Amino acid sequence: MSNPSVTATISANDQAAPKLRELLELTKKLESTAKAAFKENGGNALANSYRQATSAAQQHLTVLEKMHSVHLARLMQLRH
Repeated sequence: MSNPSVTATISANDQAAPKLRELLELTKKLESTAKAAFKENGGNALANSYRQATSAAQQHLTVLEKMHSVHLARLMQLRH
C-alpha cells in the first residue's frame, strides 16, 4: 500500500505548471546556497566571496557614474 501523502506530492509536482516547477527548482537552489552560507566552515568563505563581489560591483558602478557625468557635461557643452 502506498503512502497517500507521497502519492499526492508526486501527482501535484507532475501536473504543476512550468513556472511553478521553475520556482520549485529555484527554491531548492536557494536552500542549498543558504545551507552552504550558514555552514560553520564554508559560511565565512561564501560570505567573503559575496562581499568581494559586492565591493567590485560598487567600484565598477562608481567608474560608470563618473563616465556618465563626464559624458553628460560634454553633451551640455556642445549644446551651448
